Amino acid sequence: MNFGIYTLNDNENYGNRLQNYAVQYIFGQYGNVFNMNELFSDNKVRIKYALWKLTGGSIERIFRNKNYRIYRSIDFNRKLNYNKKSADYYIYGSDQIWNPFYAENFFIDPVTPKEKNIAFCASIGMDNIPKEYENLFSEGLKKFTYVSVREKSAVDIVTKYRGYSPEILLDPTMYLTAKQWRSIERKPKVVIPEKYILVYFLGEYEKQKIYDFAAIKNIPIIDLSERECAGKFSPEEFLYLIDNAFYVITDSFHASVFSIIFRKRFSVSGRKDNDISMNSRIHTLLERFDMQEHFVKGDMLYCMDEIPDVTGVLEYERNRTDEFIRKATGINKKE
Repeated sequence: MNFGIYTLNDNENYGNRLQNYAVQYIFGQYGNVFNMNELFSDNKVRIKYALWKLTGGSIERIFRNKNYRIYRSIDFNRKLNYNKKSADYYIYGSDQIWNPFYAENFFIDPVTPKEKNIAFCASIGMDNIPKEYENLFSEGLKKFTYVSVREKSAVDIVTKYRGYSPEILLDPTMYLTAKQWRSIERKPKVVIPEKYILVYFLGEYEKQKIYDFAAIKNIPIIDLSERECAGKFSPEEFLYLIDNAFYVITDSFHASVFSIIFRKRFSVSGRKDNDISMNSRIHTLLERFDMQEHFVKGDMLYCMDEIPDVTGVLEYERNRTDEFIRKATGINKKE
């Protein structure tokens, strides 16, 4: 059985790359799996990556203002399989493949045969569909035979445009255990403090408030929201930074996910993109683990609670994911 994955390929986003790895792992238990996109977006990127690789990264000392995270992500992508051949099933997901501001139309309105299309933990990332995209969703979502989503708001949207209530599954990254993620995490080459607060924001954030909080706690900060800092770390090193942080402050869905997996103290703030709230997936995640107090509102103090053992919930949700795949494909895991 061959599975072809269609997903966003954002080499600037840690969570995007790690969810891609997780989806490949999950479906690799059922058959052969490969990504339908390209390892390199174009030949220019291929050449620049080759130069960066050949110099052992020393080129970074010459062109200091460039962001090298993309090349570290391409290094990580080499763990993935890429192929353009036809598949028995096409897996669309996960991440925000149905956010029309991010994704190309074919993620929402696929050209592959309907009977082969499975939407896996698809995220829309917004509570309502802008009017100009309503026809795209109305026509496109009917071209998926099986659908699972990642947040509650997506259930209402899919039901509206497809007349079908999809299942909500946990993000694929939560299918892998902490032990499995630790097997690929890597300690950064740069010197990091023994104890630190990890800050990672994709949107705007109250920097001074966070730095004042760190000063009160007398704990240094590693701020991945700073472009120069973020460019120094690979996805594997991102995992290490979360796993070894004293505390995580973020607006990132996946930074929250890995904080839960690694049982780290964390606080997550709301985020807007194109003036549209992207909080539904965060709220769905926190509600599932009864961690709503970790969501920061206004001047609320950061939550310092330790994360409880969520092994039972994660195991239950992994079984639900396997059951969804069995229903969608009619096959069991490989022995």
